[in-house]
Amino acid sequence: MQAGELARMQREESSLHEMTREIAQAVSVAAAYFEDNLGFVPETVLAAGPVGAEGLGTMLEGSGMRVREMVGAEALTAGAATTAARRGLLAGVRGALRS
Repeated sequence: MQAGELARMQREESSLHEMTREIAQAVSVAAAYFEDNLGFVPETVLAAGPVGAEGLGTMLEGSGMRVREMVGAEALTAGAATTAARRGLLAGVRGALRS
């Protein structure tokens, strides 16, 4: 393996680690805000976006929170039945992910 390729892989790994840390920190802050304002700790985090529930669950290991998909991938495929999940329900998620 060339030194340049090794350095690139190390940068990518460092970047991934930093992204994971930032996401975990953001969820932790949101959970603390939730607890402070509503008086109880959230048990479940809903995942939406490219990371998905499995990836987010890995990032939040040790937090004590379960992670599940907001809308399953099957509901987002072309031609999916609109009764399973209306795409309009994801408008806020779409807007948050775009910004």
